[in-house]
Amino acid sequence: MFAKGQQLFPDSVRMAVGLSIATYSQGETERSEQLLVRACDINPADITPYLFMGRLQEAERIEISGWRERLHRFSLLEPDNPLAHYYYAVALSNKGQEAAQDSAMEAELQKAVALDPQLGAAYLQLGRLYAARKDNPAAIAALEKAVANLPLPDEAHYRLAQIYRQMGDSDKARQEIGLYRQTSQQRTRQEQEQRGEIQQFVYTLGGPKPDAPSKDSKPR
Repeated sequence: MFAKGQQLFPDSVRMAVGLSIATYSQGETERSEQLLVRACDINPADITPYLFMGRLQEAERIEISGWRERLHRFSLLEPDNPLAHYYYAVALSNKGQEAAQDSAMEAELQKAVALDPQLGAAYLQLGRLYAARKDNPAAIAALEKAVANLPLPDEAHYRLAQIYRQMGDSDKARQEIGLYRQTSQQRTRQEQEQRGEIQQFVYTLGGPKPDAPSKDSKPR
């Protein structure tokens, strides 16, 4: 359906994203990734493909050709959108931990949490960054904020346990491991439901389905 729709309406962002979703759900990962790149370029001001790209990137955690550049553009087009800065920071983390990349990532994450102090995922990324630098006080502070603002902060608990173990605080490490096990079980159940949700993501963003189009109408 989406392939036919894209043929009829090649300049429709929604059709391009829908086709990407359909191919991703069928396991055609590489094709889906490049369809998203194209969707971002049809109308760069439309945030829908960037948001979907960001969600997929969080799950994959790999460097995908063309995505970092599009998410950078998203952060420039939407400077007041915390997710734009967060997703670009994740793209930078996938690229590697060179000094310049490291500083740019931290700056983007700081922008994200300044715009949305409850963005727990950004605090988690900051915790990872500071832990890699061996800055334990900063890492603990960021990870505790992640715990406070994420619905299932399993990774934050795990990383806190590692830091406390390195610091020789076995009681706190044991407590965090217990919390990690509890929340990771909840996450496993949640992830079983997410595959269906990701297929509906574009519709949620796009609002209710439009009425059947007339002969001369075009999709948004």
